[in-house]
Amino acid sequence: MTNREYLEIEKLVDVIIDNRGKTVPTSEFGIPLIATNCIKHSSIYPTFENIRFIDKNVYDTWFRAHLESNDIIFVNKGTPGRCCLVPDPVSFVAAQDMVGLRFKKHLNPYYMLAVLRSKEIQTTIENNHVGLVIAHLRKQELVKLKLPILDEHTRNKIGDIYEVISNKIELNNKINAKLEATAKMLYDYWFVQFDFPGADGKPYKSSGGEMVYNEVLKREIPKGWDVKKLNALTSFLSRGISPKYTYENKGIPVLNQKCIREYGLKYQFQRRHDNVAKNAVNRLIKKYDVLVNSTGVGTLGRVALVRWLIENEVTVDSHVTIVRAIPENINIVFFGYSLLTKQREIEGFANGSTGQVELNRSQLSDINLLIPQANFQTNFEEFYNPIIEKVSINEKQNYELASLRDWLLPMLMNGQVTVKDTYEMVEEKLGMAAEQEVKYVR
Repeated sequence: MTNREYLEIEKLVDVIIDNRGKTVPTSEFGIPLIATNCIKHSSIYPTFENIRFIDKNVYDTWFRAHLESNDIIFVNKGTPGRCCLVPDPVSFVAAQDMVGLRFKKHLNPYYMLAVLRSKEIQTTIENNHVGLVIAHLRKQELVKLKLPILDEHTRNKIGDIYEVISNKIELNNKINAKLEATAKMLYDYWFVQFDFPGADGKPYKSSGGEMVYNEVLKREIPKGWDVKKLNALTSFLSRGISPKYTYENKGIPVLNQKCIREYGLKYQFQRRHDNVAKNAVNRLIKKYDVLVNSTGVGTLGRVALVRWLIENEVTVDSHVTIVRAIPENINIVFFGYSLLTKQREIEGFANGSTGQVELNRSQLSDINLLIPQANFQTNFEEFYNPIIEKVSINEKQNYELASLRDWLLPMLMNGQVTVKDTYEMVEEKLGMAAEQEVKYVR
């Protein structure tokens, strides 16, 4: 058993950077101002999503204090307990609904991040926050939160392991983001701007390709292209099951609303369904299906393409709709990507009172999709499929690495595995990941 003591956060920090309590003036350009949506446990550092900006004068005069590299940003309100490390250099500011924790110099920042994100501490936070509508962990509870502190050698080794694994996951995420950005650029160029290669090899619309007005879309589209309702293109459009939950090592994965994020699937949020007690054979998902969150404020309308399956049999719960294309009517890869581009439209379909919003099947069925000629659909598939495969490899690696990390750290902290054994397991997993990358390149 590893020796450890539990100490309150107020005894472990030198400074708490707290700029809450007033609204920061924003500007059109300048220094990025992050919000709580930028703090995710899938990334070591904050992500830049829907950010605002402040000018230099506000930076110099408004803030009580600024973040420094290796501080830990801790969310107090909305999603209390989420935390990220501040990178070097610091390229942003943070204000509302979060604070910065500057731990004492002898405390490895990666170790402290690992501890704050651990199941033990996250459960404690969950049990201590207040607020029925918007969860909130008050500062007086935060500073009294007790964290497990091991000896310095073990802390540093755990921090090193967390850093190595997390950096690999971060790298994979960056590679995937660049690959998906490439796919989006091509899709927009061909199917939004209509500058696909024409018969003469030149950009179709820019070089004077014939356009015709479409009454449904109320705009011009290339001659020979069509518009069809979703219900004419799908063989299956239905909600998932009402699961009968079972233990982690039994049953089959059942995906929920939490699993559908950023146009993909986050399998770490899956639960297990007892498929013997209640067979889900008619609600199993397939590769290239599209999943749509169909209930709930804030999650309704999120869309994900099934790029890979974690097991042979995977289902979804009744809050998620499965959409499956008819291959004879439309290329299923082109269909899947096209539906991803409809997320904002689908998010606007919410019906019902606050907290009880629903997405009707008829609304999905009535969505209009632009249908290019078959050869353009095939060309897009040939471009996008290798991206899907590479992204899938990286996502599988990330899932396995995160699972290993989250299993190892409690074992290390409890002294149930040694640091040497841990390093060997991590090196083996990273080595296997490298071999997969080489095979893909070949």
